Amino acid sequence: METQKVRETAFKILYEMEIRECSPEDIIAEEPLGEKAKSFINRITTCVTSKSEEYNTIISENLKGWKLERVSKLSISAIKLALAEIQTNEKITPPIAISEAIKLISKYEGEEAASFVNGVLGEFMRSSK
Repeated sequence: METQKVRETAFKILYEMEIRECSPEDIIAEEPLGEKAKSFINRITTCVTSKSEEYNTIISENLKGWKLERVSKLSISAIKLALAEIQTNEKITPPIAISEAIKLISKYEGEEAASFVNGVLGEFMRSSK
């Protein structure tokens, strides 16, 4: 399975975790995945699960005029995916992780959401330097 498809599957699993509040293992077990794909998705979902509160704080701190409760679950999932990749995937740079998250949210929620996700992640990158 190509990297973009695996990342998209990870995004979908993160979204499902947000709306169903279930464990990633439950969802991953339902997906027909190869070992490399499972490894990537496990790394991302484990990171997001263990740092969920930290990521919610990061998102909240980088919102301009919004409250976390008003942000769509899709946007939250895309932001958390990018944050997890930035922290766990040394093979890609933060700008690439952000770009990939923006592509996904654009596909599933549209350009306005993509601009929003870009703004939050951009603000996070500027404030973390």
